[in-house]
Parts: sequence; structure tokens; C-alpha cells
Amino acid sequence: MKKHFYIFIFLNLSVLKLFSQNNDTIKAEKYFDPDQIVYEINYDYWLEVPEEIKLKIFPVSSNIYLMFPLIGTHSHLSLASGIGFGASNIKTNAYPTDTNDISFYALIPDSIDYKNNKLTTTYLDIPIEFRFMSNANKRGRSFKVSLGFKAGVLIGNHTKYHGEDLNGSGNIVKYKNYHVKNLTPYRYGFTARIGYGKFFINGYYSLTGLFEKNKGQNITPVSIGLTIIPY
Repeated sequence: MKKHFYIFIFLNLSVLKLFSQNNDTIKAEKYFDPDQIVYEINYDYWLEVPEEIKLKIFPVSSNIYLMFPLIGTHSHLSLASGIGFGASNIKTNAYPTDTNDISFYALIPDSIDYKNNKLTTTYLDIPIEFRFMSNANKRGRSFKVSLGFKAGVLIGNHTKYHGEDLNGSGNIVKYKNYHVKNLTPYRYGFTARIGYGKFFINGYYSLTGLFEKNKGQNITPVSIGLTIIPY
């Protein structure tokens, strides 16, 4: 799983480097079609969680996709699909546990002091989307809208905790759990994106729960964020 994580970080840094350097961007345009690299930084949220469970400040996810035009490459309307990685980091005041093979988030008592408590999930995704652009000949100066769907498989997950022992011993502990029980091994849902030129607002609504059906809490992941298409 660490290998997947390092690959994902490398791809993220590579896109940011290309975006920040004009000369590299000009060179990249020779090898990639317009709107082929899609990079997203999102705010994640969970629906249907108990009221007492709070997500900490700005839970962040990051997605990077390599898209390929399927229909209408040089027209106002087109269809594109691709492949890429997505990683989510959710910090909460609760931790995943299970009873009788049913998984749920249990609230961390107020008496427990902790610095970090998060769940990280990593997916290999295949998105597909219908695209509209107002000016097909000048994509960098075009208003664009995309509506689509993506499906992915869970390729890695872990929790990370740093703080007082949850068992109440008072000892400071730091650990990772690389297998969260009953997480749904895939995800799929609707996507949308709207913007101008290289910058967009995007959204995602999952049709799958965080945990497998009948094996955990009914938690629905959603996200909204910023999309950057470097060239």
C-alpha cells in the first residue's frame, strides 16, 4: 500500500510542477491532448453520521486522472474516459471499531487527549464524463461543464492515531492500522465540474457507503473542491 501512496504523491507533485512552470507546460502540450490531465483538491464530507461525530478542520482528498477523448474531440460536445488515483484523509473525533462483525465509528471520550486521528483511503478510479465547452477552438478561454460517473476499487486503507491510549491507561501511543474492517472494497457515484479555462469547481456524490451494506454504519461520502487542468 505504501508503494501506491508514493506513486500517488509523485503524480500530484509532477502535475503541480508542470502547472507552475510555463516552459514545462509548453513542452507538455506537445505530448498531451487539451483537458487530458485532471487534478482535483477536494473538501470531503460524510452524510448520515451521528450528530455527535464531527469531522475535523478541512478533511482533504486529492484525485488525479489521465483522460482520453472518445467522441467529439474538437467539438462543443464530447465524451471522455480515463484512469487515475484518488486518496481521501478524514479526521474525526471517533474511531472505527466493530462488534459482532458490524463496523461503526465510536466516539472518543472527552477525557482522552489526542493530536491526530484519521482514516486514509486510496482508490484506483475509472471516470467517464460528457463535456460541453463554449469555444472548442480556444479551450483555454472556454466555459466548460462536465457531467459524469466514476467507479473505483479500494487499493489501500489505514487509520492513524496519536494520543492517549484509547483503553484509558493514560499512556501516549502512536499507531497505524492497515486493515479497517468491512470497508466497501469499491466506490461509484456521480461527478460534476463547471468552470472557465483551467480552473473549475467539482463535486462527487457516492452511491456506495463507506462500509459494506449490512456490515457497518450507513455513511455516504461526498466531496466538493477545486479542479485544475494544467493545459
